[in-house]
Amino acid sequence: MLSKLFTILFLASILLSFTFNGYANPLINDAIQEATEKKLGEDFLWKKLLWYKTDRLKFFQVKSAIINKDFFLDKQGQQDSDTELKASINKVFLDQSKPPIDKNQDFRCLYPARFLFFKNNLASLSNVPFIKCPDY
Repeated sequence: MLSKLFTILFLASILLSFTFNGYANPLINDAIQEATEKKLGEDFLWKKLLWYKTDRLKFFQVKSAIINKDFFLDKQGQQDSDTELKASINKVFLDQSKPPIDKNQDFRCLYPARFLFFKNNLASLSNVPFIKCPDY
């Protein structure tokens, strides 16, 4: 019984040692760290791409003018530019490691402006190629 508990704890500690920022892929972690260091979540262009506006009547609360929840990859994305940035980076790498069956569902097809923003601002994504999107 005690040996099973130690085994479980050991395996859990190994798993946790490979994760950072909640992502198991070290490339995702590197890209998120680079984005955080460059403060890309606060970047003027990033906020324009996602239509973030400051509401001065609500103590300068920032919120996107987009009300369609499908536009955001994270449930907090409408109010939090950093969270949406991290979710977007994660989706790029997820689609690289396991491409969607329908190419139109690839991040690069769904969010071409975001992808171009990443290619221009993140060294870890600068070599990710564009793809041909059948519907676009």
